[in-house]
Amino acid sequence: MEDVLEVRKTALELINNLESRSKSINKLFLKNEIEEGTNRLLIFTEDIVVLTEGLSVIDSEQTTYRISEINQKLNDILGALEMNDPLYVSEILEQEIIPLLIYWKEKLS
Repeated sequence: MEDVLEVRKTALELINNLESRSKSINKLFLKNEIEEGTNRLLIFTEDIVVLTEGLSVIDSEQTTYRISEINQKLNDILGALEMNDPLYVSEILEQEIIPLLIYWKEKLS
């Protein structure tokens, strides 16, 4: 039980960090700073993986946090990067990723 509480606390901290970072990454893509945005997005994605692993510990059924949804969003970002469309990357971050992070934060609180 104590382990789950610690994972929950750490997940909340990581979500707050990811939410802030997603906004700064979004600004990079809006300014067409694709290389820097992509580099930061790579690290961001690695941290999303860590977060989803933690959420899986908290919710073994993986229904409460809609973990599979983030995979689709990340695939959409990959497609936007392949199409060299920084505005679409920005749109996904702003309209899909950030709201999902906020949803997770609300569920954990």
